[in-house]
Amino acid sequence: MKNKYLITLFIICVVILVIVFKLPAPKSTTSSSSTNNTPVSSDLADVGSAVTDFGSKLKNVSLLAPTSTLKADIARYYGPYITVELLAEWQNNPSLAPGRLTSSPWPDHIDILSINQIDSTHYQVQGEIVEMTSQEVVAGGDSGREEVKITLTKVKNKWLISQFGSGK
Repeated sequence: MKNKYLITLFIICVVILVIVFKLPAPKSTTSSSSTNNTPVSSDLADVGSAVTDFGSKLKNVSLLAPTSTLKADIARYYGPYITVELLAEWQNNPSLAPGRLTSSPWPDHIDILSINQIDSTHYQVQGEIVEMTSQEVVAGGDSGREEVKITLTKVKNKWLISQFGSGK
């Protein structure tokens, strides 16, 4: 009986030691972790969502609309996703803004190829604007892709697009 007790106690001690020495050390939550450019998974998700949501609005902005309509549409559809500086730039020069040039094909969405952290308040996204026509909607596929490079900046705890341009 005494041997069973000692063996059980020994096994428990071994298990405890294995657990203690095999578990990773707790990560520090100090501000130094934000300066090492290690992406935070919640930031990656938020950045990805911002780009995806913005991409779904591209078809709503007709670049051939009258200037007053175009400026209003840029503010309405893009405003929640872009910085005030980029909004002003696109409203002052709508030719720089992305959007729909023809009835078909149209920009349908943005496929994200990569997300890279620049620093704690900036990410860069490489992606492709996917063009669609009615035929691709029915049969699948796409009618073309355009590379795009997007910079996002954290503004009041929200990721906003601060730069948007050709991915080349």
